[in-house]
Amino acid sequence: MTIHFLLAPARAGKTAHAVARIRELPPLAPVRVLVSGQMQAVAFRRRLARAGGALGVEVQTFYDLYADVLALAGDANPLPRLPAPVRRRLIRRLTTQLCDAGQLSYYAPLRGSPGFSRLLVGLFEELERGRVFPGDLVAATAGQEPRLAELAHLYAAYQTWLGDNNWTDAEGQGWLAARVLENDPALLSDLALLIVDGLDEFNPTQLAVLRLLADRAAETIITLTGDPDRPNWVAHRRFARARAALSQTLDTSRRGNREASKQGDLAHLEANLFEPDVAPLPANGAVEFLEAQNRAAEAREALRWLKARIVREGAALSDVAVIARNVTPYRPFLEETGAEFGMPLRFASGAPLRANPAIAALLNLLALPLPAVDWSPRALLDALTSPYFDWGDCGLLPGDADRLGDAARTGQVVSGPDQWREAFQRLSDRAAEEPETPGQSDEGLTRRHPPTGKEAARLEAVFEEIVAQITPPPTATLRERVAWVEELIGEDPEGATQRNLRLRRSASHLRIAERDVAALHAFKDILRNLMLDESAVGQGLVGRGSILPHLPYGTFVAELIQAVDEATCQTPAEGDAVLVASAMEARGLGFDSVALLGLAEGDFPRAEREDVLLREADRDWLAERGIPIEPGLRGDEATFFYQAVTRARRRLLLCRPYLADDGQEWEASPYWAAALALFDDPPVRHVRPTDPVADAASEQELTLYSNAQPATAQPAIPRGDLSTLTARLAERFGPDQPWSSSRLETYAKCPLHFWATYAMRLEPRELPQVGFDVLALGSIYHLILEKLYDRAPDGDPERLRAALPKVAQEVYDSAPNDYGFRPTPLWERQQEELTETLRRTLEALIEVAGEYKPTAPELAFGLKEEPPLVLEGGQFLKLRGYIDRVDRAPDGRLRIIDYKAGSTPISARDLTDGYRLQLPLYALAAEQALGAQVASGFYWHINSAKPSSLKLEKYEGGVAGAIETAVEHTMEIVAAVRAGKFAPTPPDGGCPSFCPAVPFCDQYKPKAW
Repeated sequence: MTIHFLLAPARAGKTAHAVARIRELPPLAPVRVLVSGQMQAVAFRRRLARAGGALGVEVQTFYDLYADVLALAGDANPLPRLPAPVRRRLIRRLTTQLCDAGQLSYYAPLRGSPGFSRLLVGLFEELERGRVFPGDLVAATAGQEPRLAELAHLYAAYQTWLGDNNWTDAEGQGWLAARVLENDPALLSDLALLIVDGLDEFNPTQLAVLRLLADRAAETIITLTGDPDRPNWVAHRRFARARAALSQTLDTSRRGNREASKQGDLAHLEANLFEPDVAPLPANGAVEFLEAQNRAAEAREALRWLKARIVREGAALSDVAVIARNVTPYRPFLEETGAEFGMPLRFASGAPLRANPAIAALLNLLALPLPAVDWSPRALLDALTSPYFDWGDCGLLPGDADRLGDAARTGQVVSGPDQWREAFQRLSDRAAEEPETPGQSDEGLTRRHPPTGKEAARLEAVFEEIVAQITPPPTATLRERVAWVEELIGEDPEGATQRNLRLRRSASHLRIAERDVAALHAFKDILRNLMLDESAVGQGLVGRGSILPHLPYGTFVAELIQAVDEATCQTPAEGDAVLVASAMEARGLGFDSVALLGLAEGDFPRAEREDVLLREADRDWLAERGIPIEPGLRGDEATFFYQAVTRARRRLLLCRPYLADDGQEWEASPYWAAALALFDDPPVRHVRPTDPVADAASEQELTLYSNAQPATAQPAIPRGDLSTLTARLAERFGPDQPWSSSRLETYAKCPLHFWATYAMRLEPRELPQVGFDVLALGSIYHLILEKLYDRAPDGDPERLRAALPKVAQEVYDSAPNDYGFRPTPLWERQQEELTETLRRTLEALIEVAGEYKPTAPELAFGLKEEPPLVLEGGQFLKLRGYIDRVDRAPDGRLRIIDYKAGSTPISARDLTDGYRLQLPLYALAAEQALGAQVASGFYWHINSAKPSSLKLEKYEGGVAGAIETAVEHTMEIVAAVRAGKFAPTPPDGGCPSFCPAVPFCDQYKPKAW
């Protein structure tokens, strides 16, 4: 019954001593080794195997030990363990039940809240670990404020339910195991050796079980990190607390096991971290420091550094690791870079299940029939174009999704099957001979024609088949809902039965397929847990033998989404892989080389926050009344950092980002400063994403940087240079091809926007929406003003005023069909507001008319068989367009007016910089078309009823100067287009959301509103 504490600093040989002691025992001697986690168990087994192995050794966690003890006790009806998702739902239901019974008032507003349920789960686990019995807690809080008393009642209700329904949970198994060991002294009495290795914390349940086992084991060895010479060292604060707890529970001897003092950077870092007045050591390269611009660059450089250790120094994949205080913000960057670098990664914790694209697609699909989505075109087309679903047996052909989008746009489908059916009916009734050949807009873009006749009828049949397949049963129980979803997605992700959706797999993307299959298995586990919840928890709450009521589909999907949001998914990694773990998960493990990420202020150390349910004052108050509950704020961050930096045996890279996600400077962690201070002027590598890479770690980098110039030189190929396509560009934008002012202005604002729109012919596929957008509003305003001046071509004010209401109403009546929007219930009121805006702008136009009279509304050039405006000089080009309005004075002089529905101010600077070329170019076209001089011109802001500050007659050099400036810019733009210069240049104030390059442009900057 000998008990030994083996006390030594990190990486001083404690585990090696434990392995050696196991090897000294006779063969088949019963040995149990307790470690902190499953990864630590695997590492211990490997270490034992490398030492020669030993039979009869059980390596496990405390939770595995609890289950073993209960199994060895021989209970014919052991209590099943409640799965974590079912436990959360149980606690949520119990909270609702107590609220309905009037037993909760303080927490009643939080009933049904997933966040509150998660907090209760954590609190109940802590109370169970502390062996806090519900009756004691209820008695201690009786008569106290509801905030504490209600927590005690919730805890008591949870424990009562477990007892009444013969269930337990993970922590409850510890209680049962301790009770079994107390009642059966013969159980595990043959234990030759008990080893507890690498744990840095012990709760009362663990201590109770450990005491009972140590009393019957022939020998117990407990390895602890610590330094006998420095019992109060801040880096060992957590270890000291664990040692004190063990000392109060066990009668032990203590012996140190510190190896002879090691030399080198890592030993110096381990021995002197957080110690004052330490003489810095000259750095020898074992500890390196790296500052990266952001988390993405930090993760990339960390994996590059580890790959160098693997390739150049022969380290095994499984013998290097990435550690961070919190892996979550780094995960996407590590996954992307690991795939590029050919480095398989094994994450210690799973990724959020909701983040998996297959699960996200499936949840979006299930939401289609819900009122919030209601078969909206966007949601339906997302489902139909998803790579995860097979719609072949619904009759969907390649290209049908696009055609359904065209039908939705033409029929102004916003939501609801009835709107879809209405659109299909109108399109099916159209004459089959209606021309469907592509037409040209005034911008030269192909106009898409909607499906009509037989094509529309076929698409309607496809739509109805899809609706039938995805529409859930109108009434069903939870079990029936789950069965319906199982039937929808199929029983096996490897295949599917007829009329099932299935997860597509591709041999060329095996890694992605494995990820998605693992996520689908996790999703099906959730469905099974929902079934278990209904049979185990639901029946236990409503009464044995009762029939659970039908569950509304919306409630079912909401609960399913909530369960997915709380779940994670672990993708299996075959063979060796680089471990990625948090500082807590990596405790007790050792690696050849380690990259430690995130040494930034607020990231590591992470700020400790008081528990929102049990504050520190509450904990002190309960402890005074005999309730064994520990403080929540323990100051353990220094110990976690010590554990993280001591995971490396040979090489350590300490990393930090120096810019936050919002681009602001990010201060270094004090731990970064503490590590730097231990070395004499250590080199700190500073990395930006734009820096050339001399040490390429992937084929992509090798291709990109093989001809890289020094940092001070220009890249070999300028950004956006497509000069190799000049022959193709000459065809697309040559002298015979027409131009418009909007094309020129688009290029002036951003060449990549021009390339995506006019060269690649991409376009944002905007689906119908409820209500009109700013583009439709502008078209409505333009058409009303055009028709209005057609009715009163002489510009007579009274005739204009009299005609406005009727003209406006004619346009409003057809506007939804003409401009593709579905009116809101406010459409009639909006018409009144638009008419009032037009009335104000009409009065202002009448006031500024002066001697000018309307002479040519919507004057066309280059369109409607009218000759284009031809410009010659450095380039030759033809311009076309419509001039909103041309007025003429009695002496023949012209004035150009261009209507603008937007509120963006337009100044002379916009012309000087080349962003606003339309007005002076239209002035030149008007002079050519009408054979008269333009003496004035301005943009007219309809909403504000005033002209722009840019007036051609007031520009430097007058109208002629404005035209000259516009022509110069035009020639430069056309020359640049034909030369293939399309570098992205985000406009001041941000990029427009309608730019088709938004999804792939790395220079995209959203507008700041």
